Amino acid sequence: MRRLDCAASLLVRAMNRSASALATAAARHAAMVSPGARFLKGGSVSNIAGKRERITVGSGCRIAGQLLVFRHGGSIRVGEWCYIGEASRVWSANNIHIGDRVLISHNVNVHDCDSHALNPRSRHLQFRAIATSGHPEIADDVASRPVVIEDDVWIGFNSIVLKGSRIGARTVIAAGSLVSGDVPPDSLYIGDGVRRKLDADDRRE
Repeated sequence: MRRLDCAASLLVRAMNRSASALATAAARHAAMVSPGARFLKGGSVSNIAGKRERITVGSGCRIAGQLLVFRHGGSIRVGEWCYIGEASRVWSANNIHIGDRVLISHNVNVHDCDSHALNPRSRHLQFRAIATSGHPEIADDVASRPVVIEDDVWIGFNSIVLKGSRIGARTVIAAGSLVSGDVPPDSLYIGDGVRRKLDADDRRE
C-alpha cells in the first residue's frame, strides 16, 4: 500500500511539474517573464491586446492565478519574488503595479477598472461586441484608475482590491477584505478599514 501511495504521489508531482512547464511556456509567449519566474498549474496570462510589454513578471515569482490586460488598455507589472494564488485575478485596463515580495493568496481579485460602463445601453453594446467580435479597442465610458500594491504586502484570500487603491508597504490585508482607497504602510486592514498599525511586536521573529 505504501508503494502505491508513493507511486501516486510521484505521478502527481510529475503531472504538476509538467503543467507548470506548459503554463510558463505559454506565459512567456504572451508576456515579459523574467528568468526564474514560474507559472504554476492554473496560472495564466490573458493578453487581449497581444502586446507582450504590457505584462511583466519579475524574477522568482510564482503565479497560480490569472494576469489579464484588456484590448483597449492596461498594463501589469509584478515585481520580484511575488506569489499570486490559485483562482486569483489581476485585471487591468489602466495600470497595476505590484512591488517586490508581495503575497496574494487564492481567490483574490485586483481590478483597476469597472470592466463595464455604468450606462445600460453602453454596457449592452460592449457585451454584444465582446460576444460577436471580441473586446473593443475603445472603451472610454469604462471607468479606470491605477492600482499600486507596494513592497512586502500580504493580501489574504477572498479579498478584493478595486480601482484607485494604493496599499502601503508591509501592510497586511485580512481575508475577505474590500479595499477601495489608500491604505497607509504598516497597517493591519480588516474588512473595509485599517484596524491598527503593525508594530515591532508584530514583526518579532
